[in-house]
Amino acid sequence: MGKMENIASLVFNLFFKVAMFRVKQRDAATLLPIIRAHVKPGSMIVSDGWAAYGGIRTLQRAFTHRWVNHKVNFVDPSDRRVHTQSIEATWGAFKRELKAKCGVPEDQLDGYMSTYMFRRYFGRKKTSEPPSDRDEVL
Repeated sequence: MGKMENIASLVFNLFFKVAMFRVKQRDAATLLPIIRAHVKPGSMIVSDGWAAYGGIRTLQRAFTHRWVNHKVNFVDPSDRRVHTQSIEATWGAFKRELKAKCGVPEDQLDGYMSTYMFRRYFGRKKTSEPPSDRDEVL
């Protein structure tokens, strides 16, 4: 199975849609073009303090970037919309699904990601899990 951390940094929750991208590098040079291509201008992007997200500031004319310093808190006390809990839960659910399958061959990972995104966008499988908060931008 491919390196899961190479997907983790580029999993977005885009207003009820989940977008996952497999990348070779987890850096601003890779992240920023994906944001430009897939996030509607004028959107608020919420992230943690990971260094690659700092480059979003260069796109500020198109986006509002808010971030949470996880060393201080996980939800911004001045604006409860600013958190990464929803996308962290989405990523965790995807990884648990892959673990339940005892891993996925690397050549099939893109198909599993596409299926997962489709189900998140068009409807949930019947599970005992409650639906997650899906109003976070990133």
